[in-house]
Amino acid sequence: MKYENPADDIPLLRDDIDRYDRRGTLDVDRLLRAVREEEARSPTGWLDRLSTGQRRLLATGVVSAVGAAVVWHMGLRTDLVEHGLRLSLAFAALLGVVFAAVRLSLRDLAAPPPGRWAYGLGLAGLAILLAAPWLGEWLPGRSLALGPFWTLRCFRFTLLIGGVTVAVLLVLQRRSLSAPWRLLSAGVAGALVSDFFLMLHCDLTDATHQWSGHTLPGLVVVAVALIVGLLLRRR
Repeated sequence: MKYENPADDIPLLRDDIDRYDRRGTLDVDRLLRAVREEEARSPTGWLDRLSTGQRRLLATGVVSAVGAAVVWHMGLRTDLVEHGLRLSLAFAALLGVVFAAVRLSLRDLAAPPPGRWAYGLGLAGLAILLAAPWLGEWLPGRSLALGPFWTLRCFRFTLLIGGVTVAVLLVLQRRSLSAPWRLLSAGVAGALVSDFFLMLHCDLTDATHQWSGHTLPGLVVVAVALIVGLLLRRR
């Protein structure tokens, strides 16, 4: 019986090794340059390159500008100086939850998942929103029911400021992130920042007005953030 000499296969094996060991024909640098050029031509290319800090600053700037414009249009309440301390405590509580919600909604991709406390913050924001008609009794102001016109006015501006806030946060959220707690945080931020700016103007503490003009549209803002956010993520 004739046996083949294994040494005869060595040249063939060497050819196979050389073939697989050859440098690839793909120019990685050229590919990366093409990707960067495509991003630069894209209308949202600049947005994709924003860091987390830049996204938060941009969101804060846009929402602050819109809220300030609304307050300038409506005018400041007349008892800000007289009851400055009590009002400052309420403002600090609202803004504290708002900034925490904005940071959570635009949480960095590399940051560890926040866990249950993300939903806890959202529930705390909703609790503040629902309790506002009763908490208003402890704040300075007028407990007068001035009719549906004033309620509709606050309702409309709450939807405006809250809607702008939610829209900005959803646009600035990275498209690959779809956790529901990000959407809940965006909605809570929109509802409570609206309440803050409205309190700079509105001194009505009547429970009916607070519920119809501040809390109800705030709940609408949260619902819109969740529904629209989930629909966008599905697309």
